This record gives sequence, C-alpha cells and structure tokens, in this order.
Amino acid sequence: MSSISSSQRRLVAALLAPFAPLALGAQRVVPLLPPRMEVGAAFEYAQPVSQFRQNVRRGFGGGGHFILGLDRARILGLRVDADFINYGNESQYFVLSSAFRRVNVEQKTSNNIFVASVGPQISVPTGPIRPYVNGAIGLAYFYTQTSLKGTDPYTNEQVDLAQATNYSDNSLAYSGAAGVYIPLPIIAQSASLDIGARYNAIGRTRYLTKGDIMNDP
Repeated sequence: MSSISSSQRRLVAALLAPFAPLALGAQRVVPLLPPRMEVGAAFEYAQPVSQFRQNVRRGFGGGGHFILGLDRARILGLRVDADFINYGNESQYFVLSSAFRRVNVEQKTSNNIFVASVGPQISVPTGPIRPYVNGAIGLAYFYTQTSLKGTDPYTNEQVDLAQATNYSDNSLAYSGAAGVYIPLPIIAQSASLDIGARYNAIGRTRYLTKGDIMNDP
C-alpha cells in the first residue's frame, strides 16, 4: 500500500489553494427566491367618457390579470390584463321559415370591446390594506357580432345555427389604474379582494351601437 510523502502533500496543497476560495464561496450562495406570480379575476362596470359617452351610456363585463413579480421585495411587478366589455344588445325572435314553423329562432346582436394591455405595477406588499398603481399600453378591439340560435318550443333546448362578425375595428389603448388589495386569510393565505378603478384612453375607432344595423327588406 503506497503512502504520500510530506513533499507530495505540499504539492497537492499548492495545486488546490487557488480553488479554496471558490469552494468556500459556493457554500455561502443562497438561491434566489422564485418570482412572485399572481392571478385574479374581476367583475367590471364601464362608464364611457368623452365622445364615446354621447352614444353609449354604460357597459358591463369582466376581466382577468396576471402579475409577475420583478424584485425580491415584491413591490414592482409586470401586469398583463385582458378585459371584455359589452355595451349593447338587441334580440329578435321569429320563425325560421314557413317550412320550419316548429323551430323558433333568436337573432342576437351584441356590441363588445376587448382590451389587452401590459405594463408595470407598483404595490405595497404587506399590511391590512395594500394600495397599488398600474400603467399599461395595449390594444382595444371593438366588434359587433350577430348569432343565430334555434329553440325547440317543447324542450326549450337551444342550438347554435350561425354566427358572424358584422363590423370590427381596433386602436391603441393607454390605461392607468389604482386600487387596494385587502387580504382575505379566511379564504386562503394568498387570497385578497381587489377594489380599484381603471381609465382607458383609446384612439380614434369606428364602432356600431344598438340599432345601427338595419335589415334590408
């Protein structure tokens, strides 16, 4: 069995000496915390302003958002929003044709807005009330859609017969939002109630409102 002499041990120590600080440093490295991710959903009430208010009184819809935390303190985040607003509906009921009098048909036309945006958000991550502010840029898509559904008068079952987009247009959208998060630990440790308001500034856009589509005799 061979043994290592003192001179050989000194040689090995000299060769390993440059790597000693790296080994000690590696032991002190603390892995970064995973970025904070949040998701949420909301009911939305829309109040038109400026020229849009002259033609539309109100809108209702819903939206969802995703937030990716950008710092370890969880103050700065990147927020992505998707919002759907309906600002008008009209329905007509009639018999499909003289040959199909047992099928009642509903023709429904809806006027809608879809807004997708992304931007930074600054928030207070702790406390019983956690305020936040957000700014974003995105795209607003206005579209009017008509769907045709048939209803069996005996079973009241509805069947989708056809659907078409009558008109659409889009424009850049700039938005700003502010609100507060109120933690709800009774539901879940990470759950919170989001109460806030968002202002969307949308560029020049063509759109339809209720009654704009007329049937050709």
